[in-house]
Amino acid sequence: MKKILSFVLMLFCVHITYSQKAETKNHYIGEKFGGGIIFYIDETGEHGLIAAPEDQTNSIEWGCMGYYVGASFLTDGKKNTALIVQKCGKRTAAGLCASLTKGGFNDWYLPSQSELNLMFQKADKIGNLSGGVYCSSTEYSQRENKNNCWCQNFGKEGKQFFWDKKRKFFVRAIRQF
Repeated sequence: MKKILSFVLMLFCVHITYSQKAETKNHYIGEKFGGGIIFYIDETGEHGLIAAPEDQTNSIEWGCMGYYVGASFLTDGKKNTALIVQKCGKRTAAGLCASLTKGGFNDWYLPSQSELNLMFQKADKIGNLSGGVYCSSTEYSQRENKNNCWCQNFGKEGKQFFWDKKRKFFVRAIRQF
């Protein structure tokens, strides 16, 4: 009888342990998690991207007008943000995101061109997004252009385009999990 009880208890512990591990993989788009709202999950189900629950501003410049920063990563906003802050300072869209502490997290950054597009695609799940123009952390690098960054109109079409760094943009920070 003791052996049976020990065996049942061991099975129960294994079940609880497995269930707790399985729960960490069951994230979903639109879930409130990690200080914001999940809008992308990778194939493992354990990692993805989180948008802050609200815009950080509706009127800030990308910064560094007339200066090529080299923040041209299409898929890595974290690297772009670090470059922008290093070369242009914190009074920029990237600096605003890098300085953000939200939900107990301080690793927020300005999304890259492709990360911003992923946000647009899941805007209905994120909620509270403007129909205005959001800037990405990706610098427009064609012909060594020094005055433009990639943006996206969050209106119906979601058109991506490059625009002057001195324009005032909406900004929504993101973070990885």
